Amino acid sequence: MRTHGTNPNEVVLWLLGPLHPSMRGATMTDPKTIVIAQFFISGMMAFLMTGFFSFLHIGPSLDWLSEWSSAFMIAWPVAFVLSLGVGKLGFMMACRITSSSARLKA
Repeated sequence: MRTHGTNPNEVVLWLLGPLHPSMRGATMTDPKTIVIAQFFISGMMAFLMTGFFSFLHIGPSLDWLSEWSSAFMIAWPVAFVLSLGVGKLGFMMACRITSSSARLKA
């Protein structure tokens, strides 16, 4: 098995590259890639979270499906906008942790 360096882009592309050939040109620091990824991530999270919590609150019924779709339509745009700001903070925190752990291993 090929060993990869500590470059996160190389690792991500190695993991995702086999899924689609066009991923080989994308980088995690490309602003276009980040915005598109945040669009999909926020959509999936809003879909799953609104479905889960509305199910806990209402239970399985037609009312639940109606409430879920309404909640999702409100939650996705809010989640997307917030993820753009919070995403930068999350990356900074992750980089700080991973660079600290890399220094500890050396």
